[in-house]
Amino acid sequence: PSPDSPADAADVYWEGYSLHRLIRRALRASAYDRHTDLWTTVKIVFRALANGEKELALPALGGLFRSGLTPYLDEAVLDNKTLLEATAALRWTQVNGAYQLIDYRNLDTEEFGSVYESLLELVPTISRTTHAFGFVGITEEGLTSGNARKTSGSYYTPSCLVEELVKSTIDPLVKKRLAGKTSDAEREAAILSLAILDPACGSAHFLLAAARRVAETLAKIRAGEAEAVTGELYREALRDVIANCVYGVDLNPMALELAKIALWIETIVPGRPLGFLDAHFICGNSILGISRLKQLDTGIPGEAFDPVGEDDKQLVKTLKAKNAAALKDLKKNPFSATLFVETDAALVAKRQALEALPEGTVDEVEAKRAAFAALSAETHTRRLWSAADLYTAAFLLPKSDPSLDYPDTAQLRALRENAALGQPTDETLARCTK
Repeated sequence: PSPDSPADAADVYWEGYSLHRLIRRALRASAYDRHTDLWTTVKIVFRALANGEKELALPALGGLFRSGLTPYLDEAVLDNKTLLEATAALRWTQVNGAYQLIDYRNLDTEEFGSVYESLLELVPTISRTTHAFGFVGITEEGLTSGNARKTSGSYYTPSCLVEELVKSTIDPLVKKRLAGKTSDAEREAAILSLAILDPACGSAHFLLAAARRVAETLAKIRAGEAEAVTGELYREALRDVIANCVYGVDLNPMALELAKIALWIETIVPGRPLGFLDAHFICGNSILGISRLKQLDTGIPGEAFDPVGEDDKQLVKTLKAKNAAALKDLKKNPFSATLFVETDAALVAKRQALEALPEGTVDEVEAKRAAFAALSAETHTRRLWSAADLYTAAFLLPKSDPSLDYPDTAQLRALRENAALGQPTDETLARCTK
């Protein structure tokens, strides 16, 4: 609790607002009524955790609890019966017909991976007649088991495999980075300059294990040879490693939310808010797009116009010819000199300034979030962003003309030519960069 909290603030929270109170009420059948007072207290707690509430001795955490994340829940009303049923299901489970407490205290953060897989098998649905919420395959007819995992390639990585990955990739990297560094300051700077990326991070199973390994080294450096590494020192080191060294990309936004929760749980430091992770965890497809800016120098390859599926072969032939002609001009006059100069100096400097912003208070975290949003918006207006989009679109856009089933008239031929002009080629790419 903050120093200015009332002396009885913690007691007020414990008796009137805590989840422990809900658990006690869930044991009493008489509490399962249709009033909504318990749900109101839950919403008060979550709002208080966004910016802190001294009257309840609650800290300002932000992050997971910041306002605006769950607008529908903010508007919703749950009666006590519904809330207590949910509370009981979260607190107890049945094993061989007997109720047992669920041990959240000793639940490994890595278990979020199995939670993620289970959630992918649930397809939410709302009944149009009763307006009741449910899931396909549970409350509705149908079967979704395993479908989303198979179509998205989302599978939980076993801990034994993660450990081998850390040994083979992170340990050699740390050793190499520390080679030749003599002072503690040099060694700490070398560690915090690491960049560890998981291009399909899921719920951050590998990234968390990697961050822990790097944090062990950082904590030992900070403790010095004569001192033992305390739990507090290790947690501070882990928070700094995750803030500076860890990056993740995933196609599924739910996976990223679980990843951030897992990392937040590991980096809770009393008196400090949850860190800002949005700039390091991006929702996207790591397989698609350009991997190096120099790819734009060589232009869109002819393979982008190979016919696939129902692509119109005549249209593809036209596009290939146009692209080949434009590619000759591009090789004579590469545009990277003008395209990248404006990007490197300005955007890299702004990104470095963003990374250096403090995260000691909720207000500082929100200021960093606003700076990241502004930088992202600016990045999307750059010619470089448009060029990368065009390069990728050339591969993905369908090259077909829906009018091909009709007679080949002059009007339809004109439509086909216009369609060819609309498909991105190196000619389009060159215009975008001027």
